[in-house]
Amino acid sequence: MHKSKGPNWTEQEIRCFLELCIDKQILDLIDSKKYRHVEIFNSLTEEMRKKCFCKSAEQMQLKLKRHKQDYPKCKDNNNKSRSASKYMPFFKELELLFSIRPAHIPLQEYLF
Repeated sequence: MHKSKGPNWTEQEIRCFLELCIDKQILDLIDSKKYRHVEIFNSLTEEMRKKCFCKSAEQMQLKLKRHKQDYPKCKDNNNKSRSASKYMPFFKELELLFSIRPAHIPLQEYLF
């Protein structure tokens, strides 16, 4: 039996979630390994509820994971001069969230 897909995220929910991730420096908390991921996303669940959005810690963790996978692909594609630019919703917010992370700097920039 397949799990039923939950409701899609609205634009307001995603924007709120990304703003919270930026404001609370979620990636730094995840990288520090001082806190368990579950604890981090549970704290975001409470913050989202205060803003009248109901998303579980698991949903937020998955949403961040997907953005983390999609952002560098879009950025790399758009940096290639011969390829057509890709549009990614919330690119500016994702740029703020991910741009300073070394994991998203292309390998060539380290080598030269």
